[in-house]
Amino acid sequence: MSIFQKSIISEIYKRFVLVLFVLVMVWFSIIVVRILGDSFLRNFPINVVCLISILSVITSLPVLLSISLFMAIVSTIARCFKDLEMIIWFSSGLSLKDWFSPVFQISFPISIIVLVFSFFLSPIASNIIDNSRDSYLRNFNSYNLSKGHFIEPYYNNKLTFYSDSNNQINKTFNNVFINFLINDNELTIITAESLELTTSSDNEQVIVMNHVSRNDFSINNLVMKSFSSEKCILYLDHLNSVRTRNENFINKKVLKGYSTSSLFSNGDRVSWSYIIWRISIPIATLNLAFLGISLGVLCTKYDGKFNYILISMLLGLFYINMIGLCQSLVIKEQLDIYESLIYPHLLFF
Repeated sequence: MSIFQKSIISEIYKRFVLVLFVLVMVWFSIIVVRILGDSFLRNFPINVVCLISILSVITSLPVLLSISLFMAIVSTIARCFKDLEMIIWFSSGLSLKDWFSPVFQISFPISIIVLVFSFFLSPIASNIIDNSRDSYLRNFNSYNLSKGHFIEPYYNNKLTFYSDSNNQINKTFNNVFINFLINDNELTIITAESLELTTSSDNEQVIVMNHVSRNDFSINNLVMKSFSSEKCILYLDHLNSVRTRNENFINKKVLKGYSTSSLFSNGDRVSWSYIIWRISIPIATLNLAFLGISLGVLCTKYDGKFNYILISMLLGLFYINMIGLCQSLVIKEQLDIYESLIYPHLLFF
């Protein structure tokens, strides 16, 4: 390895670390702001918010690593041309083809890291996020309501639940008031003398309400529809477990936390779409690395006419979005599984 290649590798690594640090900080800030801006998530304790934010960054690291490497290579080549270092490079008998060797020495180990995150660490982080959220919800739900307590965390503060008294052991509530704002025009109010969280004979979670009264209001038209019942039973499993009852409504957030082996075992198109994503990101890392050489030269020829940093970021994100588009087309059965592994990479090869 020549002294030129060693210096190139060193500079690309330094720029890669710098760009990655900036992107991680930006993405971490976006996640925190998004959580704090959510009417429900902002009620989470600070330690849960930090945990979810850090794990969210880990789930996004495959993409951040790919974009950071791409931007580092483009900016390094552009700087070499701008500072006339390429004149020394060419006068020493080297050409642009000699850039491929140092770029490959950098991009290959990084693509392996991306593969490890994409196949193993990111799904684990996503699974921990779901478990942490569910664990907090179980501690924050109506089981812990106290007398005269209002709870408004759901549907962007459109749902209000009030109980006059409760029994945490039997999971029963007395004098229940539920207010749900469906939209700006429709309002539903439900009152019940008692409410019980229990399990049916089929081992399904149900809510049993006694002496129920429901009133549906149309605010603009001043129309009200009312009905009452001695007893009302709501099956929660029918609402919360649609994924197990209808494969067309699979919860994608749950599948995101599935291990790669579990996705292969499922074998359906939605599972394959996530497999395609996890395979494509490491390939895109290598592809973008070599594309960065050509783009760096192109940016030098049009120096001053556009910002090569911005162009490289947009081009990298466009590549990633093309992979996401193919993933969606696979789910809709509009694109073959093998074609989705080829087309986005051929476009940028």
